[in-house]
Amino acid sequence: MQSDVDRLKADYARRDAEEGGDADRKRLSWIVPENHLLDVHIQRFLFTALSGQGWTAETMGECRLLDVGCGKGRELRWFYEAGIRNIHAIELIESRAKIAQEQMPFASVTVANMEKLPYADKQFDCAVQLITFSSCLDKDIQQKAAKQMLRVTKNEGAILWVDLKPGKGMRDYIQGIGSSELKLLFPDCDIEWKYFGPRPLYLGVITSILNQGFWRSLLKLLKIKAKNKNTIRKSPMWISTLLPYIPGGTCYLGAVIKKRMHYD
Repeated sequence: MQSDVDRLKADYARRDAEEGGDADRKRLSWIVPENHLLDVHIQRFLFTALSGQGWTAETMGECRLLDVGCGKGRELRWFYEAGIRNIHAIELIESRAKIAQEQMPFASVTVANMEKLPYADKQFDCAVQLITFSSCLDKDIQQKAAKQMLRVTKNEGAILWVDLKPGKGMRDYIQGIGSSELKLLFPDCDIEWKYFGPRPLYLGVITSILNQGFWRSLLKLLKIKAKNKNTIRKSPMWISTLLPYIPGGTCYLGAVIKKRMHYD
């Protein structure tokens, strides 16, 4: 029987082959407005969370951060540009880890499995996972990885979690994780969580409707300027703020996970 690790490796190899050697090109490209907007929402959550943990522009350089499952490393640049200089990351797929290291030379990227992180206990102020656990369908691996993240995080540190929430229309190699499952993964921790980020399908439908003639005329009457037919689609941030109030309108679960005082 194929292990989940082997399944992941085979799946990414297949996706890379199908999309001309770069499975992330279409899915993550900022030329698609919805992709850019989703990244903005993730960045806002991450850096608000870091600020909430007491990090400032002056002290961010002292933060020691680990990204669990960094892929090709594009999110590593977010942390670097925020002022973090001690950045470590692991990636299961060797080819992706190589690209991450080449493109993000300021970080230390290691090929490793999240079931067994190659770091000593309590090494990091912050451990981050960005849409990594939802690609792992093996609950046992998820549980082991959660324990490993806790092990390498300092007692006063935090785990920052962003992943897909459960929902319809997911592909067979992705499994969303809800708040109840998160609590099972981290049973002895304090967890502050929220659902956020506009579901791309909803965002695309709403922006398309708003770009039609009637709605553009209505926006004009309301003195909301739209200089050309792409203006609203290019800048749909104001639309996305409404989606959390629509059932099923969000796509991410974000959380700040901290050890309780008695944890060791």
